[in-house]
Amino acid sequence: MMRRKDERQLFPEAETHHLQTGKVGSSYYRHLLQAMILRSICWLSFLQFTLTYAIAGESPAPARDGSHDFDFLIGDWKAHVRRLPDRLVGSNNWIDYNGVSNHKKLLDSNANFEQFEIDNPEKHLHIKAQTLRLYNPDTCQWSIYLLDLDKGGFERTASRWRI
Repeated sequence: MMRRKDERQLFPEAETHHLQTGKVGSSYYRHLLQAMILRSICWLSFLQFTLTYAIAGESPAPARDGSHDFDFLIGDWKAHVRRLPDRLVGSNNWIDYNGVSNHKKLLDSNANFEQFEIDNPEKHLHIKAQTLRLYNPDTCQWSIYLLDLDKGGFERTASRWRI
């Protein structure tokens, strides 16, 4: 069995044991494993120190401009919606609606408006919904507001999220 010179220097007792008996004992493998583990720990410590130093010197990434996150919705779309009126009671009676969804950007700003109108002629059901989405560049957050033009209401509660 060929060994590197540095291994013989690290473990002279293994070399002596090998020369006396012609066999490499289990203590040799144990010492070799310990040396490999120690070498790995030293390299990992060095890499961790190097990476920590390199990362600490970098400036934080600039905030991402999310003002165009919903631009893919802009336009006129056909809409198909399936609604389950009786939820959480084991019902399988779905109602299908068809209609249109129109999305427009407001005055080339960080806002868009959706008009959504669908109906089910068989059941004489009709849904109109309006949504206003606003983007705040200071907080990088979107807010969504639901409008009910049929009832003349504006729901003040808003959902806010970052994308």
